[in-house]
Amino acid sequence: MTTAPGWCWPSRRSRDSCPPSPGDGRNSTECSQPIAENHPLTRDLDPVQLNEVLALHAGFLLRTAAGAGPGADPHLIAMMTALGLASLRWLRRRMGDVGG
Repeated sequence: MTTAPGWCWPSRRSRDSCPPSPGDGRNSTECSQPIAENHPLTRDLDPVQLNEVLALHAGFLLRTAAGAGPGADPHLIAMMTALGLASLRWLRRRMGDVGG
């Protein structure tokens, strides 16, 4: 099995270099920014373009989670919600609003 460049598999050794999982106590914006600055898919993006990607990512995840039907896996919905909110926090931090 192969993975996309820059993606890390969960392991004790890779924990400090991987994006944080929702609820693991780490600040996702502090961990994700260096990855975005060095990843081949995002390192050459204009800052405005990266903000747009974050907004689209958050919107997709939160809209999908909000529209999930009663038969949806609650763990999947919780994960989508947490990742969408993390993207919004990162976007807010990038745009200068570091409060809350």
